[in-house]
Amino acid sequence: MSTTAAPPLTRRVSRGRLIVIFLALLIGMFVSAIDQMVVTTLALSIVRDLDGAASTAAGQTGWLVTAYLLTSTAVMPLAGKISDLYGRKLTYIAAMSLFVLGSLIAALSANMPILILARGVQGVGSGALVSVTFAVLADLVSPRERGKYQGGFGAVFASSSLLGPVVGGVFAGGGSVFGIAFDWHAVFALNIPIGVLAIIVNAVLLPPSFRRERPKLDAIGALLMVAGVSGVLLAAQWGGQSYPWASWQVLLPGLGGLALVAAFVLWERRATEPILPIRLFHERTFSILNLGSLLLGMVFSGLLIYLTVFVQLAQHISPTEAGLSMLPLTLGMVGTSVLTGMMASRLGRFRIFILLGAPLLATGGALLTTLTPDSSIWMVRVFALVVGVGAGLMQQMFILGTQNAATDDDLGVVTVSSTFFRTLGGAVGGSLFGVLLTLRLSSLDAIDAASPSAYVSAMTPVFVTVAAFAVVIFVTTLFVPDTKLRDLDEDRLALAELGVTEA
Repeated sequence: MSTTAAPPLTRRVSRGRLIVIFLALLIGMFVSAIDQMVVTTLALSIVRDLDGAASTAAGQTGWLVTAYLLTSTAVMPLAGKISDLYGRKLTYIAAMSLFVLGSLIAALSANMPILILARGVQGVGSGALVSVTFAVLADLVSPRERGKYQGGFGAVFASSSLLGPVVGGVFAGGGSVFGIAFDWHAVFALNIPIGVLAIIVNAVLLPPSFRRERPKLDAIGALLMVAGVSGVLLAAQWGGQSYPWASWQVLLPGLGGLALVAAFVLWERRATEPILPIRLFHERTFSILNLGSLLLGMVFSGLLIYLTVFVQLAQHISPTEAGLSMLPLTLGMVGTSVLTGMMASRLGRFRIFILLGAPLLATGGALLTTLTPDSSIWMVRVFALVVGVGAGLMQQMFILGTQNAATDDDLGVVTVSSTFFRTLGGAVGGSLFGVLLTLRLSSLDAIDAASPSAYVSAMTPVFVTVAAFAVVIFVTTLFVPDTKLRDLDEDRLALAELGVTEA
């Protein structure tokens, strides 16, 4: 990584101007973050509106999340380096423009394929926004003051996780304000003026950034990864639902996807700056903790999507109540994750929190299997809280553990890899749980498949999978050395994980 020096940009920006820029960055980040949470809650209503088939709607909701996660995962590690090449200002404007374009297409979508495409475009913009926003902050604010500004972004992600399900429920409930209908179309439409405002403010106020030494971009690796995983997910989603498993419509994307994943692995062995260096998998700590991060991403994303579907279909509650029911899940994970990070710093250990969180997650999954159509919604919320607390105990520890075991030169790529696996798990989880749900529903006749008890039965494999993944996390973590946490250069790490060269 280049260490080419550059004059600090903070000397060129007044405090008032910096505050306006920071607020515009916060607004852009908030819109991007909450959009995903709102769509997760609205997914069932959207698919029902566009598809209309109740028997397939439940299994298709995951695609609205998967398309977004896949594209944002691919672009995130590259966006910081792209901003080095073309400048932060131009990259930010391009990223926000893509997010706004995707929102416009989504708002006008009349069918599922177009909406899924729009979500992919949104994902590219959102993934780039996350990286380049922190890179802009690194340029404008000195390391000593950067922490308090980064805390603002932490608050944005936390608040979007908590408010997203509630806002999604309100929009799913319909209604109008000043004669304007508030439905799922409006969710995407509201992104447009806010995004345009962020573009204008940063186009006018954001100073040009220095273009440092040109990095190597692993664009081929990103393309192979996205295409390969997308092919496998497409085959899994179509198999047994839209086409027979042995049909060419399933085998072609499935086998092609596996071939592209194999090509991705071979390419990463020779890439100058790979997205995912294969040599790191020789380290036991890296491999096991990233497996845990992948499984946790699958569990949390899948549950967030399909537990919302479950309470609407099996217990016949409104979308607004369904959104509120997800608050314990997100609040448990966000709150516990923050507390665990502070406790780990004090104790100097990370493994113990994973070994405590995994049994809690397994217990939550087992408790969810006991739900019936007559179960109280408060019982659902309590069980979801158990899952959220278990997940929160582990989330930060997977990243912290891999960072702790890495050399200084690998800190950045190790952190990107951990984030990559968690986000990839989120994409895979949405599709996997959708397949499990659809396979069970498709085995019933049309009358039985529409009953609340059918959805309870169909969700049982999903909840069992959650518990099983938690057991795998627990058992494999026992093989991770219980090493003491070492001091890390947080400022260098914050830049490195975004692919940003040091100033």
